[in-house]
Amino acid sequence: MPNAKKAYVSDGTNWLPLVSGVPDMAGYATTEYVDNYTPSISVSASPPASPEQGEFWFDTDTNELFMYDSVYWVEISGTAIDLAEYLTISSASATYATQTDLDNIDLSLYLTQSSASTTYLTQASASTTYESKVLDIVAAKTSAYTFASGDENKIIELNGTFTVTIPPDSTFNFPIGTYINILQITSGTITIAGGAGVTVNGAPGLKLNSQWSGASIVKRSSNTWVAVGDLAA
Repeated sequence: MPNAKKAYVSDGTNWLPLVSGVPDMAGYATTEYVDNYTPSISVSASPPASPEQGEFWFDTDTNELFMYDSVYWVEISGTAIDLAEYLTISSASATYATQTDLDNIDLSLYLTQSSASTTYLTQASASTTYESKVLDIVAAKTSAYTFASGDENKIIELNGTFTVTIPPDSTFNFPIGTYINILQITSGTITIAGGAGVTVNGAPGLKLNSQWSGASIVKRSSNTWVAVGDLAA
């Protein structure tokens, strides 16, 4: 309760002292003061120190106006915002999935664990579909032979005296990096040769050295191979 030695009257917000029945308005803003009030705007190249919330600052370097929100200086842009650039409820509903859309999705169209096992490669099917690290041994060839699809990454046994030929890419284009292994299992002479336009390099020559000699023939680039192993001139 205000000082009991004075009389007060409430204006609905404040208790105002009565002096001879007239409120003492000392300390309150006058109409003239309010009419002539001009907000303070700091004008400088750097923000004012210790600003108060709601304080304005005009940056003379950028000619931009800022207001302090108690934490940051927020730029007050004078450029109108083009709301057409922003997503509306209408355009969002046409572009993005709504809750109703998601509720109505036919999940049978999507891959399940069951359909994946029949559609995609399993561990079991991969072991039969892709090359194993264990090389298959091909039954011995006994006469002139031209390598073909399926010979890559295998061991081809050779029995006799004859030439094995690497075909040109135009006949069968083995992938670069393909290797074909050959093994001479009897006496005789096995010669490695390239087909039309095919270059085969090897040192000291392109013949297997003797029985039980072997070599790997590797494709280095288009129509270019190298033989590495127990070779002879």
